[in-house]
Amino acid sequence: MPYGTEGFGEGVTRRTLKVFWLVDASTSMRGVKMATLNQAIRDCIPEMIEITEENPEVEMRVNVIEFRNEAKYLHRDVKIQDFKWTDITAKGKTSTGAALDLLRQELTVEKMGKRGLPPLMILMSDGGAGDHYDKALKLLIDDKWGERAIRIPIAIGEKCHEDKLLKFQNPKEGALLKANNARDLTKLIKWASVTVSNTLSQSQGGGQLPPPPVMNQVTLGGTSLDDNATF
Repeated sequence: MPYGTEGFGEGVTRRTLKVFWLVDASTSMRGVKMATLNQAIRDCIPEMIEITEENPEVEMRVNVIEFRNEAKYLHRDVKIQDFKWTDITAKGKTSTGAALDLLRQELTVEKMGKRGLPPLMILMSDGGAGDHYDKALKLLIDDKWGERAIRIPIAIGEKCHEDKLLKFQNPKEGALLKANNARDLTKLIKWASVTVSNTLSQSQGGGQLPPPPVMNQVTLGGTSLDDNATF
């Protein structure tokens, strides 16, 4: 999957990579799903900091959008070195469209920079959108930065509306990433957040994305935070 950065000018060595985590905080995410997500992202931070240290020509900035009855930024345009994850709790409905609206507002030349790398957008949800998702997604993809972005949805749990999340995914990317247990969710979040951002940093936004991890087909039950706990 090629993602070039042509058309953004020449001669600047330091470029910005913006990472957007869009987190479903609706009621159905309560329990092991949200606890796993919180811990997984927290564990990604040191490795993402290491990426910037190894690639000094790239500055990584992170954004966190929480969506439930409404969407809001929990963190906005924070340097990864200064970032502290804030645990998210779950309550309410699934306003995915509102989250995409907030995301699109950040995709301006003033905020992205003329030499910014294609942004990395990671959408994590266990349900379908309860609002104007399709309209908001079309507007996002029609935007120059939205179209160039690396858009990765992670479907959480067996009851997730996969058809909705699949629309968010970059075209021709293959099967939707699905996590039906805590171990798989942790793997996918780490791959999308760490492995992909590392590839984008090293390649300056071009090249092929690395293959996602192979998921374990775990069928154990339980409600603990054990890696095999199912959703």
